[in-house]
Amino acid sequence: MTIRASIFRDFNPSHSIPSISVGTAKVLHYGLTGVLLVVLCGPSLQCLAQETAQGIAAPKLDLENGVSDQGSTKTKVTQAVLEGIDDLAIDKQFTAMDSLDCGKEDSDDARQCLEGLSWKPAKFQVRLTQGKESDKMDRMVRFDSPQPLGDSTNDLVALEWYMAIDSQGRPVKAPAMIVVHESGSGMTVGRIISKGLRAHGLHAFMMQMPGYGVRKSPTITEAHSKEGEALKLIPAMKQAIADARRARDAVSVLPYVDSSMIGIQGTSLGGFVTASVGGFDAGFDRVFVLLAGGDLNQVIFNGAKDAAEVRKRLEEAGATREMIMEGTRHIEPLRIAHRIRPEVTWLYSGKFDDVVPPACSHALAKAAKLPPEHHIEMPVDHYSGALLMPKILLEMAKIMQSPKYQK
Repeated sequence: MTIRASIFRDFNPSHSIPSISVGTAKVLHYGLTGVLLVVLCGPSLQCLAQETAQGIAAPKLDLENGVSDQGSTKTKVTQAVLEGIDDLAIDKQFTAMDSLDCGKEDSDDARQCLEGLSWKPAKFQVRLTQGKESDKMDRMVRFDSPQPLGDSTNDLVALEWYMAIDSQGRPVKAPAMIVVHESGSGMTVGRIISKGLRAHGLHAFMMQMPGYGVRKSPTITEAHSKEGEALKLIPAMKQAIADARRARDAVSVLPYVDSSMIGIQGTSLGGFVTASVGGFDAGFDRVFVLLAGGDLNQVIFNGAKDAAEVRKRLEEAGATREMIMEGTRHIEPLRIAHRIRPEVTWLYSGKFDDVVPPACSHALAKAAKLPPEHHIEMPVDHYSGALLMPKILLEMAKIMQSPKYQK
């Protein structure tokens, strides 16, 4: 069965609204308690205002603290509660086993891509550590990367665990979502999504990608900035894809996680990682790709803003167009997009996105054979899409918790 994201059903571009100049910066508040988002105004904002004017109300959601008017009033599990649960103790370890199974692949190109991304399944250890209070996570989950790059700091994967809780602030058994963050060093969007999903009753695990957060290492970051070393970003992306897939098996052995329902969600850069993971194998029960798609070269060479900055860095490091195209080939989602299961995959793209051009999202949707109901084209650009986040979070949570969708 399929579902159409109800948030966008009533969008009608024929309605008139006051015009706002393209390029004007405004601070907008869209029913978010304590969250002010700066976005670039333009056609996308006009469409968004139209939708707002039609009375499509967003659920009240404090994204900074993860409080929803539809969920618990508690923001996180208290330390007192955590300390009283032996299975959630600091340094508690669990044994997990890789379930990676790429199966048969008839395409030589796809098979070569899979061989470059995969690894030999093995047992591995999962350990709970203390998360930073300022980040409002409940625990940090650590395990070894299946695709190590030779740096011990970077090669120890880190998941920020935002636990689903009841009205008393105690953890409960619930479905889980692996969240793959955007390219920003603060991983702000990834954390907002994780807190929002927690508010809607899901366990959220935000994966810090290679070179981010506690995985940040001088060896990795300095190598990426040196002349001629820019394409070392490619192995980091390959590692991120492998880490995200292993994350599914890591969280499946944790207490309170309903291992029968584990999804993955990625935004922007994390969306490209998620698209590749979706084509890897049938490991995840739900796949949500936000503001991403396929055809990485199209994004790098033609995308604006964030994409243009990546292009600039590569050019300054001496990477030629040919070098970039050969490097991205190893992590191109379209090479394995035909393996994506369309019935459990949803793509949210921006009609006015100039960082990830709409053509890239359409390319992924076409290659994955997504039904129209599973490709939600939002009336936003790459940044103003944040204003629809409360609705997107609610939609994803409903899909994760619905008995309609079976693996």
